[in-house]
Amino acid sequence: MSASRTPRRRRDLKKYFNGAIEMARFDYDKRTEIARGKARLFGVVIAGLTYTLGFAGGYFAWRNGTLPSNQLSMISWMWMVPSTFFGILVWKVSSTRREYPVREELKNYIRQLEANGGLIWRFEPLLDERDLHGSVIGRVIELSREGRAGDMALEDYVVALRRIHGLLSGSNTVQFTNDKIAEVQRNLERVA
Repeated sequence: MSASRTPRRRRDLKKYFNGAIEMARFDYDKRTEIARGKARLFGVVIAGLTYTLGFAGGYFAWRNGTLPSNQLSMISWMWMVPSTFFGILVWKVSSTRREYPVREELKNYIRQLEANGGLIWRFEPLLDERDLHGSVIGRVIELSREGRAGDMALEDYVVALRRIHGLLSGSNTVQFTNDKIAEVQRNLERVA
């Protein structure tokens, strides 16, 4: 990166960060909202169909006289448990399968961001000690510095990104010293 394009102030750091990283891509809940709704609906439909089939079998047995009324009543209540379990299982499997492409796309994007020597570790000087030591953010910074983007958990990476974005976008109550900004600038100038 040329010296003329490196960030010199907080505003420039924020502009660089927003230009380098598409934060909207990391809004996982919004991107998977429709898929989760469809998965829930699918689970409810399967649970309802399972219960209906079980009840229909019991009803026909009762109509033919092979099942007494009190047993039909007991079976109709008991059949709700496996039907509900089956519906929840289908819901969870369906939800996972529908969200998988979004997770994989985000993991590929993280690998792309962290290629060429990493990106997120370069903003480490902006973070304070409690953000780094013994936290998921510190672990992500460490993995970024080591070039191990594949070992990062998606959720942890998003936590680190949001923390840095929040510091850059936050009010002026969080002041960065010129030394911290200069250190981030030096980190951004390094080429892997």
